[in-house]
Amino acid sequence: MSTGLKLPALMLIAMVTISGAVHAAKDRGGETLSAEQAAASVQRQTGGRVLGAEPVQTESGPAYHVKILTKSGQVRIIEIDARTGAVRQ
Repeated sequence: MSTGLKLPALMLIAMVTISGAVHAAKDRGGETLSAEQAAASVQRQTGGRVLGAEPVQTESGPAYHVKILTKSGQVRIIEIDARTGAVRQ
């Protein structure tokens, strides 16, 4: 597999596994999403290119700040609840 195809292939694998993980997050007894799962969720929801994901602790609990490059060329940071996978505003 060429270097240019590795990230999209990994993202596809993560996207396939994320669907069940996000819905089961509330029933996991305190477990949280991985950075890869959070990044895949944001990529799927926005269609943007994921530039990175950083774990953070917020007043609302554990989260990830996922940096994306949108289709329009803007860089955005999306906050994802690490327990539920929900986008926080």
